[in-house]
Parts: sequence; C-alpha cells; structure tokens
Amino acid sequence: MIREETKELIHYRLERSKSTLRAATLLHEQEQNLDAINRAYYSCFYAVLALLLLENHAAKSHSGIRTMFHKHWVLTERIPSQYGKVYNELFDMRHEDDYDDFASITPELTSEMIAKAQDFINNLESIINTEISTNNEQ
Repeated sequence: MIREETKELIHYRLERSKSTLRAATLLHEQEQNLDAINRAYYSCFYAVLALLLLENHAAKSHSGIRTMFHKHWVLTERIPSQYGKVYNELFDMRHEDDYDDFASITPELTSEMIAKAQDFINNLESIINTEISTNNEQ
C-alpha cells in the first residue's frame, strides 16, 4: 500500500516535471537551447523521482537516480527500453551543457529532445497512475 504522503509527493513531482517541461519549451522559443535542454532533462528527472517513490527507491546523486531507474524499471522491462535511452541521452546532454565550456546544440535537436521528454513524462505518468490505482485495489 502506498501511503497518502507518498502519493502527494509523487503527484507534486509529476506536476513539477510538467512545469519544468513548459519552461524548456519557453526557453527553446527564446533560442536558449542549452538552458532548454537543461530543463528538459530536469523535467524527466522529476518524473523518474516520482516513479522511484512508488517502491521507496532513492539515491543521493543524478547518477544514482539514473542507476535506480534502469535497475528497477528499464532492465526489468517494466518500462520500454526506449525511455531508458531518452533519459540517458538527456542526462549526457545536460552534463555536457553544464560542464563543457563551448557546448552548443541546434534548435532542431532541442525541439526533438523536448518532444521526447514530453513522451517520456506522459509514459511515466501513465505507469505511475496505473501502479497507484492497482495498489489501491489491493
């Protein structure tokens, strides 16, 4: 059984995920592609945090969160592997953008990654809602 406080935190993180993706879109429209990729990554990061809460998984770093996501959801095929690839791609792009002095990204790639992030979030939200619903019935 998922506790009510946990459900509230899951829903908060999903909402934060969606609002962060809206910010990515706005940044992209203003041709701030590096910042848009950063926000697209974080939008997926918040969705992954919400997903991991379903089973009380946690980690203290972005790499740890990515590892837990793959271990408990992607490798077990509870989520399609394409979403693991999207998360890895955004993780790597965000890391490069944050730490490489002359990082750049095209508007086309930014647009593509924002669309992938939207699909990622929609999929995780659907899985989360199904898991919560199933858990409530037990």
